[in-house]
Amino acid sequence: MTRPREHDTKGENLVCKGIGFLFCYGLVYAVGEFFLVIIYVIVMAVATAAGVRMDVGIWCGIWFVLTQAWGVTLGVLTERVTVRWNLEAAAPVAPKPANLARPTPKELNGRFASWVEYDSQSAHAVLFNSLGMWLSPHFPTGLMFFSVMMVLLLPGLSLKYSGAFCLAFGVMSLPVFGTALLLFHGRRFTARILFAFANWGVSLACIGEAAVMLARGRSGYLIAPLLLIAVCFGVVMGVFVCLYPRFHAWRITTASFLIHWYAQALVTGIYFAKRLDCPDGKCTRESEVRRVAFGSMCSMAALTISIIVLVELKFRATLRRAHEMTHADASSYDEIWKTFVADESKLKALSGLVDAYKAAMAGAEKRNKRQAAASVGDLFEQAYALQPLVIAKAEAISGDAGVAYGSTKTVARAFQKAWRSYGGDYRRLCDVVRVSIAFESVDELTACLERIVADDELELIPQGLEKCRFDPEYDPYAGQFVGYRDLQLGATFKSAETRGRGLDQHIIEIQLHLRVFEAIKKGHVTVALPVVARMALLRTGSGHRTYVSCRNLRCS
Repeated sequence: MTRPREHDTKGENLVCKGIGFLFCYGLVYAVGEFFLVIIYVIVMAVATAAGVRMDVGIWCGIWFVLTQAWGVTLGVLTERVTVRWNLEAAAPVAPKPANLARPTPKELNGRFASWVEYDSQSAHAVLFNSLGMWLSPHFPTGLMFFSVMMVLLLPGLSLKYSGAFCLAFGVMSLPVFGTALLLFHGRRFTARILFAFANWGVSLACIGEAAVMLARGRSGYLIAPLLLIAVCFGVVMGVFVCLYPRFHAWRITTASFLIHWYAQALVTGIYFAKRLDCPDGKCTRESEVRRVAFGSMCSMAALTISIIVLVELKFRATLRRAHEMTHADASSYDEIWKTFVADESKLKALSGLVDAYKAAMAGAEKRNKRQAAASVGDLFEQAYALQPLVIAKAEAISGDAGVAYGSTKTVARAFQKAWRSYGGDYRRLCDVVRVSIAFESVDELTACLERIVADDELELIPQGLEKCRFDPEYDPYAGQFVGYRDLQLGATFKSAETRGRGLDQHIIEIQLHLRVFEAIKKGHVTVALPVVARMALLRTGSGHRTYVSCRNLRCS
């Protein structure tokens, strides 16, 4: 019997906060630009009164620089003001709850397909992982604002372009809004397809309008913005963002939009300066329209660069904060490791372990490290059935010196990892069934590795040397393990029972630990530990919970 899912108030709160933040951010920018206008008008009046005559193009350039400077300033100030929110989110996570009801495979498949990234402690790092902005909880909110902005642009577009083009542009706002709704429900694939067609539709409408205007001999200053929109929407948004989101989609998108707005500002600025018509000091309606168009392009460029600066600053601050959180644990691991490399006998034992690992990988079964389960629900059904069998096997091969334990990976973390790191490919989850065996010495650990290699029921899967973190050449800071040392093996368990139950193709993970490192990871102080390790534990508490919080900050 499974419990019904609770109402997702956390996701709703995050959406409301995102909408509120975007509204306030735009409002603050508008207020700042209002004061810029006042200052700009005063400067122009003073210059005119002093008899200073400057070309209108220079005044346009001054206004462009002022708006961009205000955008960058707003991004920096916002990051400084909101830094305390990230500090509150950076506390170590609490221990995971126990005795949770086990969902059915059908429920798991549904939850996985509609999974939404609401659990990350950082809404900025998610932009730089496997699916980029498609996992961001704020992206659908931004799309809603974008669709509304497309509608608000229609009156201005109708002054320069045909009614058919304006109608097509307005209609394309509907699939953009629909994309946001689909993302709110976790339907990423459908949302990507719909958004791609929306962008291609806008691009085709722009190309068609440009062709008609060119045939009618209209000004190139009106045709150029259409072609810029066609490239930005059709190529960048329709291809890179929708079809290839892993290729640094966030940075490609923001950089393209920034270039797009800059080009639009340049074209509209030149158009305004060259066609300025102000007889008797009063500009004509056409000149006012061109002036408003130029100002709008400057504002859009400023908002774009403001958001880029804000996100980049917060992302880098997040990485620094994650590093700071794990610094104490990393120092403790390093202190223990120094005792190994300083002892000739221990160093020799480590070399023997590395050689044994290399030999094991050389003779491992040649196959891809991917699960064979037909669905994520089937993957967990196999895992729940296989976990006790693997624990029993680990206890048998650990010998008298080893302590075996383990549990199935939680559904929440498995979904996080599949979407954050693997773009939703659950078959790459090869650690749902995992078992740990802890030893006092390197020699005991090496002996266990040799027993695993010799065991006919365990077939190892080849993997790189980076999984052997006891290698003296291994850089513990190259990834996110911040100094921790262990040895991880991928394998399939082919006993008579697992073959009979169809579990022999399920890839499991076997972790071999040294208790001195494991104790720091768990935050356990034991009498058997050396003094340096016990002192380290008093400083750090639970190293693994800190690591989990650090992992959430990085959204990895």
